[in-house]
Amino acid sequence: MRAPVISRFVRNAAVTAAAALTIGVGLPVLSGGTAVWAACGDGTAATAPQAVTLAPGAFLPPLPKSVTAGGAAVELGLLQANDTGKPHQALAPWFALFASEPLPGGRRLVNLQPEDVRVEVQFHGAWKRLPVRHSCDPTLVADTSSIAEPVPAGGTHRYRFRLTVLAKTPEQINKIDVSTGPRTAFRLAVKHPKPAAAPTTAKPTTAKPTPTKAAPVPAAATTALAATAAAPATELAETGPSTPTAFLLASGAAALALGGGVLFAARKLSRR
Repeated sequence: MRAPVISRFVRNAAVTAAAALTIGVGLPVLSGGTAVWAACGDGTAATAPQAVTLAPGAFLPPLPKSVTAGGAAVELGLLQANDTGKPHQALAPWFALFASEPLPGGRRLVNLQPEDVRVEVQFHGAWKRLPVRHSCDPTLVADTSSIAEPVPAGGTHRYRFRLTVLAKTPEQINKIDVSTGPRTAFRLAVKHPKPAAAPTTAKPTTAKPTPTKAAPVPAAATTALAATAAAPATELAETGPSTPTAFLLASGAAALALGGGVLFAARKLSRR
């Protein structure tokens, strides 16, 4: 009797995972007839309800090539088919992340942590955030049990995932392997933007006033100015003093002169 496809995948995945763990690399596996969450490594993996079947799928092109830490999320599509020959009442996709890089010195590793990423899936027209937990350390898995749905025999489901890498992700993490099974994965480069340089404050400078040279005055203007300045004196000489005291003195002098003239005339007449 031909074994169901998912059952064959479970057996092959278990063999692959065992070999991977032997060389120190953790991969997500499906265990048991219902393909529940694998509990390996540090044993902190969550366990989905036994009724939920986690099955691999296939990523749909085009796939993103990079993601920026602290930047916008990247989206990727996934197609899951039920080719087991029988209906499933609660089928959910497998979605896993793997990233492990050496620290300076090469003696220790820095691993991607659940708090470094945000995984969302479009479910019934809205984005739904999925919990991210440890599986086979340091592999992370998104808990998709909340989006498990019935899938008839031969039926397919399309999913749209959204992955965000947070700004606090260690800069040594420069790539993430995204997988929907041990044989279906792609690599996503992680870019870490450099912090912007602090703006330099320019020192205030005191501008020295530029001395301005007086334009030369034309000779004609100089003559006109001299004539204008001398005009009041000439006018006073012609019209006489302008103050009352000076006026009285001038009037008295004129009277004395007139009187002297009259006397001179009278004497000349008397001699005749």
